[in-house]
Amino acid sequence: MRDPLRRVERAFQGFFRRVKSGEKAGYPRFRSRRRYDSLTWDYGWSIQEQRLVPQGIGHVKVKWHRTLPALSSVRTVTVRRVLKHWYASFTVAVPPRASLTTRHMPAVGLDLGIRHFAALSTGELIPGPRASRGTSRKCRIAQRRVSRRHKGSRRRGKAAFLLARLHLHARNIRRDHAHRLSRRLVSNFSLIAVEDLQVSGLARGSLSKDVNDQGWAGFLRMIGYKAEDAGIQVVRVPPWGTSQVCSNCRTTVPKQLSERTHDCQVCGLHLDRDVNAARNILRLGLSRQALT
Repeated sequence: MRDPLRRVERAFQGFFRRVKSGEKAGYPRFRSRRRYDSLTWDYGWSIQEQRLVPQGIGHVKVKWHRTLPALSSVRTVTVRRVLKHWYASFTVAVPPRASLTTRHMPAVGLDLGIRHFAALSTGELIPGPRASRGTSRKCRIAQRRVSRRHKGSRRRGKAAFLLARLHLHARNIRRDHAHRLSRRLVSNFSLIAVEDLQVSGLARGSLSKDVNDQGWAGFLRMIGYKAEDAGIQVVRVPPWGTSQVCSNCRTTVPKQLSERTHDCQVCGLHLDRDVNAARNILRLGLSRQALT
């Protein structure tokens, strides 16, 4: 099996790259059996009578989420352990699809936020999943339980498992929300304009807890590959000043972060601050599309 060798090679390539660039190197660590949660096969596996047969393991009964796409070829199979559950993921090469007819579908601007997960240029305000907020109290109690147990004991392992299950529940809520919303946007709009956010930098700021709870990075990644598959264009625009400019008359209207409404004294436009930003994002996205 070549997958462990590939992982070792990637780890040392990253190590030498960080050494050359002067970053904190971080020599690759040994990964014990308890921390090795996935394994990939690029050959030596098969599907027999709806059962997965990886090399060296044998026949494994599988609950199929869906059938493999027609006219596709499977490149790799990855078996992954998540807590006490096992999942098999297939990397599949599929032929390109014909572009969908999007002539009569409108374009939309999308402004991501903390108070609302997203505001659309249509005026719709989409609430966020708030996954961590719903389980925060239980997580605090479970974390205290883990810290009181002796390291290496069975009781600490059981307490850590309960804590991990709470975090997994919050992650599943976040992923489900992102999947549903990204599919709805890709199905209803011909062009999606979003801000080119540096989510990793925002996740280290003063609003890091709320940013991580919203799951912006995963949501934008889902929009990207779903739009590419459906033939929908996603345009990223600079995020600076989108909430400070009036979307109607383009007059600069300075406002603090605590001000949640947009009031333009020139044209009299009054609407939600995030909706105003979404309309500006749409305008910038359409102008960028015209230049391409």
